[in-house]
Amino acid sequence: HTSPPLFVSVSVSVSVCVLACVCVSERGETVFSATCQTGLVAKMSASEVEARQQEYAEILSEKERSLIELSERLEAITAELRGFAGDLHKKDLRIGVDGNDADRVEEGRVGMAARKVYIETPTSANDDGNSGGSSEKSKKKGKGKGKGKSGGGGKEGEGESGAGASTGKGKEGGEVGGERGEGSERESATSERGGVRSPSTPGGLSRASSLLRPSIYKHKPETRKDELEEAMTEDDLFSTLKSSQFDGVFNVSIFLFLFTLAYNLIRNVRQKGSRFDLSVLMCDSLLEDGLYAIYVGLSMATGCTVVFVTMWLMAKGYINTTVTTIIYVVFQIILIVWPIFLVSQSNLAPLIAMIVCATQIVYVLKLHSYFATNLYFNRVIKVQQKRNPSFSTSNPSAFPNSVTIGNFLYFLAAPTLVYETSYPRTQSIRWIYVLKKLGLMLACVLVQLTSFQQFMLPVLEHDTGSVLFDMMKLGLPSFIMWIAGFVCLFHCFLNITAEVLKFADRRFFEDWWNCTTIDGFWRKWNIPVHEWCLRHVYIDSMYYYNVNKMVATLGTFAFSAVFHELIFAVGFRVVRPWFFLGILGQIPLIYLGRRLKGKRRGNLLMWWTLFAGQPMLEVLYFRLWFDRHDDFFCIH
Repeated sequence: HTSPPLFVSVSVSVSVCVLACVCVSERGETVFSATCQTGLVAKMSASEVEARQQEYAEILSEKERSLIELSERLEAITAELRGFAGDLHKKDLRIGVDGNDADRVEEGRVGMAARKVYIETPTSANDDGNSGGSSEKSKKKGKGKGKGKSGGGGKEGEGESGAGASTGKGKEGGEVGGERGEGSERESATSERGGVRSPSTPGGLSRASSLLRPSIYKHKPETRKDELEEAMTEDDLFSTLKSSQFDGVFNVSIFLFLFTLAYNLIRNVRQKGSRFDLSVLMCDSLLEDGLYAIYVGLSMATGCTVVFVTMWLMAKGYINTTVTTIIYVVFQIILIVWPIFLVSQSNLAPLIAMIVCATQIVYVLKLHSYFATNLYFNRVIKVQQKRNPSFSTSNPSAFPNSVTIGNFLYFLAAPTLVYETSYPRTQSIRWIYVLKKLGLMLACVLVQLTSFQQFMLPVLEHDTGSVLFDMMKLGLPSFIMWIAGFVCLFHCFLNITAEVLKFADRRFFEDWWNCTTIDGFWRKWNIPVHEWCLRHVYIDSMYYYNVNKMVATLGTFAFSAVFHELIFAVGFRVVRPWFFLGILGQIPLIYLGRRLKGKRRGNLLMWWTLFAGQPMLEVLYFRLWFDRHDDFFCIH
């Protein structure tokens, strides 16, 4: 619909430029002729010279009038073209996100709401700036975050930031709320991500690409390394951490930290004896609990095929979207209620029950992403078929060809929560790499078990009467246990899964340790969950329900708080809103802490909340458990 007007405007512009060149050329030739005849002036009489000058002056004035008239014509044509472009722009906003047939979905649903999603959605540039004294690596990596942005540590790339830069041009951190830059810079940064164009950008996605991934989602999977592996690949990790002016201070800090840990461990063992006991992991009840958890997990995975069959029937045209949605909602309710009921009726240990609940939540989130993405594709293809009954695509990765059992099972097993019709893949499996990660994972488990049994259990089992003193004693061991658990899950387990499945997008976390705000930490420490919330809570709520940015942000926090609380409620068999209130209670800290954005004090505040928050939750939940049970691992 834009081709004929575009051809006319280009033709008019070329014609005007030609006329201008002719006029300027004629004027130049006249002046040149006059210059060449200056040698004859000396031989002319005064009256002849005056007549010749008057003649030249009239010629020049005539040409000037012509140029003025031409300039006025150019201004008129420019005004007409601007008006025509504005009409096209408004039409594009009415018919779809990209101004393409492929995105004319549901009779102008997009409109200005979609523009709001594109332009107002915060970018995922690397947090808000790193704390003072950040490393050279974080400064070097921060240059790919777009213009008009402040902050350190970030992603590689050329002026791109956000939740899905195109392959090889940046990294996606998926952050909500890290928006920087102003005006057209924000719009440009948003329109570039993942090949998605904003409504103000001419052109858009092709029909085939619109069935590969929804254009409303910024995140696009790409081949990326693990954050820690990338740091150690580019430079030695310890060389990256330290500053050349303070090598000695860095070395003595590491020495004192390790000495303190060793001293506390040796003193605790000498005074109270060794409480480290691997036999607790081999008790009959814990093994039975593990087998029961495997049974529940496999049954949930098998039941998930109901959603696949439903989507396949919809893609083939056997059922409509209403029936598909009803079946999906019913199954999601069953998937949420049934495992919780099984755990509540059994006598599972808290650790096993929490693993079952976390697995259940993973399946719930994956199925919703699979359903929502394919439902979007189905709307697009229906609109296309109304306009062109013979419309179809032969791309095996495009909808509906992507709705296959192999594609679905790979998505269920892949270390991601957001569905794409295809993912970047590696060429081979590095089994030595897998073995190294397994060894590191085992070491992390031993560190966690030692910290928990030797330092934490004695404090949690017996109340000393001073909650503050108990929290201080739990601070260091619980922090070490959390760090070891983070490395075990995000750096080891997810990388092992990705390597075995040849899944190339390995960015499961970012440099959260450099964050200077609380919301920056939540955006970076768990990238899979953040990307899901960004796509299916934050963006979808604005795109489909026209909520504003503030409501979408609060909804994202509330959604995350509910599922965190659900894991603790199922694990400890008690309903208390402490974790939920703890997450929502960070919202005021987020707005207060933004005054410290990019400062060392902001980074210290982030570390303080982590160091103080975990012992508080442990005291609240574990004390309730030990009031009703004598053991944490082996429940009889």
